[in-house]
Amino acid sequence: MAVGGNTASTLRLEIRVPGIPPRKSLRRGTGCGKSASPGLWGAPWGDLRGYPEKSRPPYPRQFREEAVRLARESGKSRARIAKDLGISEQALYTWLKQDELDSGKRTNGLTTEEHAEVRRLRREVRILREEREILRKAAAFFAKETNSTP
Repeated sequence: MAVGGNTASTLRLEIRVPGIPPRKSLRRGTGCGKSASPGLWGAPWGDLRGYPEKSRPPYPRQFREEAVRLARESGKSRARIAKDLGISEQALYTWLKQDELDSGKRTNGLTTEEHAEVRRLRREVRILREEREILRKAAAFFAKETNSTP
């Protein structure tokens, strides 16, 4: 700490996840290269080109779990933890809520397993509808063809 100067000491909180490089600063203009949105430069998951505007890949599972653990055990406010990790407060709140749903502390939503089942069932319904549409068109084609043949 310098004497006579106004220096602010800040505590930087970092989570290290094996296989994921340390994250760079998320401040505008501090990253390298170009990305879809200048505010997202230096994101921990790498280059964002190829993703639609205002969209990014999900945070790694280990990162989310560690953020939830910090929020529960550190005694700091959610806002401070979110700021230290470079994520939004809403993201941290959502992860905390999902953790409570999965552990049974909350019942006003779907667990992760239920979400997965809903996704699987929606995919199955979509495939079945496509197959039904193909069969309907094939039946119409063959019905038309057999009626026109002498």
